[in-house]
Amino acid sequence: QMADDDAWPQLEAALAKGTPSLVPVRATGPWAPMDALFLDMDGVLTRECDYFERAWALLIRQTLGLDPGATLADVSEADLAEGRAFRKRTKGGVPSVRIALLLAEYARAHPERPCPSIDACRATFYSAVQALQTADFGGDWEGYLLP
Repeated sequence: QMADDDAWPQLEAALAKGTPSLVPVRATGPWAPMDALFLDMDGVLTRECDYFERAWALLIRQTLGLDPGATLADVSEADLAEGRAFRKRTKGGVPSVRIALLLAEYARAHPERPCPSIDACRATFYSAVQALQTADFGGDWEGYLLP
């Protein structure tokens, strides 16, 4: 099993070669399908939580006004750390709850910025995941993403 920090460059390399397949791994809890995705590259299963940390970091940059034109290439290590910390603080629960918590945290930390709606954040996160998505997740993926 690779460390999260090592997974992203390998994902990019795999994408350059073709389309890898994402394999959901069953775990416990309502958020488990997202947290337990593995990436199958050349027959090797690697932990791919970083895939979603990038989406959260991109959500923070785009929707919350840090950089509306941000792309995955613009996600810095600091952004990624913020995304990881947020996911750990809000472990479990449905996306709307997590996004509401993110908005509350952001509003407290950045009172000078307008705070977007939960729906706007959810739409941006959905777009970020779709931008990253390279295969059909299957199952109840959209039910977890869009409660």
